[in-house]
Amino acid sequence: MSLTIVGATLLPLTTLGASTTLPERFSGAQCGENVDTWIRPYGIHGEGFSVPAAQRNETLFKYPTSTIGRWLLLEFGESSAKVSLVSPETILVAQWDDKCVLSEASELPPFTTKDGSFTDQHLSALLETAGTGVIYTWSPHMNFSVKGIPEIFEVCSSLEVTCQVLLDPNADSKLAKMVGEKEGISADILRQPASVELLFRDLYNHSPSLLLFQDGKLRGPVVPGYRSKETQMNTIRSRLNLN
Repeated sequence: MSLTIVGATLLPLTTLGASTTLPERFSGAQCGENVDTWIRPYGIHGEGFSVPAAQRNETLFKYPTSTIGRWLLLEFGESSAKVSLVSPETILVAQWDDKCVLSEASELPPFTTKDGSFTDQHLSALLETAGTGVIYTWSPHMNFSVKGIPEIFEVCSSLEVTCQVLLDPNADSKLAKMVGEKEGISADILRQPASVELLFRDLYNHSPSLLLFQDGKLRGPVVPGYRSKETQMNTIRSRLNLN
């Protein structure tokens, strides 16, 4: 599977408690025991998400691991199995044939990190230190996402939570700078993410989108689309159980 997105002292990437067992949905799958052994060092933490597979008879799921910025893609066919461990540094690929013979390879990471990018280490540091807050993505190509920038800052200020605004990694950064200057918005909003974690949590699928965090953990799912200040405030309060 190809993943392509054009795109301070940091804390170590956050490690979470994990279940290392192959999910029950793959019970009896081709080479399941081999896959289970391979993924154990990384661990699965949390629910899996179905991903469209290339072939009709294949099953493909993505799972968070015990470390922020590292995800597992599990793919099972009728006579084969494949695991991809996606991280900021590389993509490790393990494949088993119809006799469950293993072959391994590595591929380029999903991002080319630019200076100033918001990486998985920055995300980890944010989760460790910021307490409760929101991550908001915008694009100069989506007018309502621009309109929502000062509004989300107001909402976060009212709720006394952290607000991290990021520019869509697929957006034209020069146009974004022009739009920001025209709207009188701080240049801080021009920072683009290069985060595997945010990619796999679907934050880049649409702008604007909102992802919440609390107590060192991301609280999904992503909330896509523009909403009024009142609706945003109610959504954040409800999701995070704020008074």
